[in-house]
Amino acid sequence: VTDHCGENERRCNFECTSGNLVCLHRTRFHLPLARIGKTLLTHEERQLLAPNDKDGGSKLTNHNITNTIFLYELEQIKEDYLWDDLAYLLNVSSIPHHIHKGNQDRRKPSTKRINICDAEFDDFRAMIMPHAYNMSIWLCDFYVPVAKDGSRTDVVIPKPDRFCDIVRDYGNDPCKRLIRMYNGSYALKEGVLQNTILENNNENDKDGDVTIDTITRTPIDENSETDSSIDGYAKIETDTIVTAGNQNFLAIENHRKTRTSNFYSWYEGKTTTAKLLPNVDVNGTILDFAIVGFAKCGTTSMEANLGHIAPMPIGDICTPVHQTVYYSYMNWPKQYGTNKTLRGTKCPRDVGNLDDFSTYLPKTNIIVGIRHPIRFFESFWNMLADHNGLKRPSPYNVTDHCGENERRCNFECTS
Repeated sequence: VTDHCGENERRCNFECTSGNLVCLHRTRFHLPLARIGKTLLTHEERQLLAPNDKDGGSKLTNHNITNTIFLYELEQIKEDYLWDDLAYLLNVSSIPHHIHKGNQDRRKPSTKRINICDAEFDDFRAMIMPHAYNMSIWLCDFYVPVAKDGSRTDVVIPKPDRFCDIVRDYGNDPCKRLIRMYNGSYALKEGVLQNTILENNNENDKDGDVTIDTITRTPIDENSETDSSIDGYAKIETDTIVTAGNQNFLAIENHRKTRTSNFYSWYEGKTTTAKLLPNVDVNGTILDFAIVGFAKCGTTSMEANLGHIAPMPIGDICTPVHQTVYYSYMNWPKQYGTNKTLRGTKCPRDVGNLDDFSTYLPKTNIIVGIRHPIRFFESFWNMLADHNGLKRPSPYNVTDHCGENERRCNFECTS
């Protein structure tokens, strides 16, 4: 799964060709983030965005997404300040935030699971690490300054300096076996045994979301993108609101309480729900937030916590925005709470396809989480292994990029 998508690839998403949900190039979170279009995408930036790839560098497209992006690093998800900043963005008083452990009834771990820190994967990690390093530079030097710019409100990063402290460490091998060379490649540290088999030093990455060890930076893990259930949400008061920015808070809350009465006016024809009108939320937000990625980066925890204030299932709802709006108003409140005034959804695949949000729902806040690419790959590979979702026997089989004329490409991985 090392192949990558080509320039004219018709079926490519998240850097992988179709048939493979996981591949080396899916670890390059900065490419989908860059395509959103929040930075200038200067020549200097593009040199950090896979310049040698058919769909990177100078050929990376700018989708000019207008929605506000809320970007966090997985380690931050346990911190109160993240939830305070998110509550401020969503114009609510607070968001109860526990760590969602998911369904505890787990199947037996697959024998195809890997410990990414084993010596046999040193060469594989050495292929990912240059991308991880470039990602850390691009995020801190180009993306974070946008969030810190007082004139910009379309990129929000909780405690951006702390975010950058964590992200800078992406340039270091989390297994502490590789070191960056002067030419940008990664090689085994002097004195490290080449045939070492390590104990899994990411033990907490087995069974869903867990509390983070802030010393060893053991990340939260989500057991599955499709967790189907959670015990009931804690009761909270939904009528206590605080003022955010310069917005008229009472007007926002009144809009939320009455917007359902305008439901059919949001759609073409006024009587069907097949297609939303463009820029339909011009008079007020319709879908308050969408959790769009990245997979295995705390999206289920984010959804479980936001489920306290918005009625929605704990799982991926990857439907067109027209249907998602219908579900969030006509179906989910009956199942998950009519007293919750916010509306939201989750689909970790949407981060690479935000055009419909920008076209139809530009006021929807887009929530994106990232983590160290090495840990992401390990977690995602093992999830697929446990669910019989692997199509290749080894990570070394998923390192190629989609070819220029590749016909089956998905998540930036070849078929």
